[in-house]
Formats: sequence, structure tokens, C-alpha cells
Amino acid sequence: MEHSWLPSVTLNYDNHVVYTLHLQVRYWFVEWGPTLSYRWTVRAKESLLL
Repeated sequence: MEHSWLPSVTLNYDNHVVYTLHLQVRYWFVEWGPTLSYRWTVRAKESLLL
């Protein structure tokens, strides 16, 4: 069992990186999603009015 710690550490590291990226993307979406959707809504209304 002692020789199998390396792959599990690598796997856990990969999962940690993916999880961290997922949290960053979700945080970015929560921070900027409403602003972007609001801007797109305003732009769509302006283009419809024009």
C-alpha cells in the first residue's frame, strides 16, 4: 500500500485544482453575471427601440 500513495496524491491534486477553478468561475459568475445580464438587457432594449 505504501507504493500507491503517489497516484492518489496526484488525483487529489487534480480534483483540488478542478474544484478551485469551479469555485472561481462560480464566484465570477455571481459577481459579474447580474451586471452582464443587465447590460445585455439594456442593449437589447435599445436595439429594439432603434
